[in-house]
Amino acid sequence: MFTSRRTRGFTLLELMLSAAILIVAIGGLLSAYILCFHLTETAKNTTLATNAIQLKMEEIRDTDFDEIITDYDNTTFAVNGFSAGQAIGAITVESISTDLLRVTVSVCWRQSGNRIMGEDNGRGGGVILSGHLEGTEDVNGNGIVDSPAMISTLMINRGT
Repeated sequence: MFTSRRTRGFTLLELMLSAAILIVAIGGLLSAYILCFHLTETAKNTTLATNAIQLKMEEIRDTDFDEIITDYDNTTFAVNGFSAGQAIGAITVESISTDLLRVTVSVCWRQSGNRIMGEDNGRGGGVILSGHLEGTEDVNGNGIVDSPAMISTLMINRGT
């Protein structure tokens, strides 16, 4: 007599295959979540840095033209919104002619995981953000601390 065997449930191979697919799917979702977290942090820090740059540019704009170089060239400033030592602003003023200046303001900052945004990144051997180029930090050789958050503008002497 022939008896039919009914199968109930799943085989071990089917369970292992579905578990592997589930692990890959959850891993992909987790990595997407972590990437979104890092992108959110970068966007927040870029906004803080850009706001600080705009405030500093307004401060420079309100300064007498003849005093801009002496007051601001190769200076640094603290950036609000970051923890102490996590960000620094740098100002460079270049005299193009007697009545024309190029003012560049940039902010470099440290993200989570010690990732530094900008050229002030410790390649000069330093660990802290100094706001000045040291060693081999100037990657493009322009003499300015470049950063993703940077504004460069020309200012003209309008006279009195």
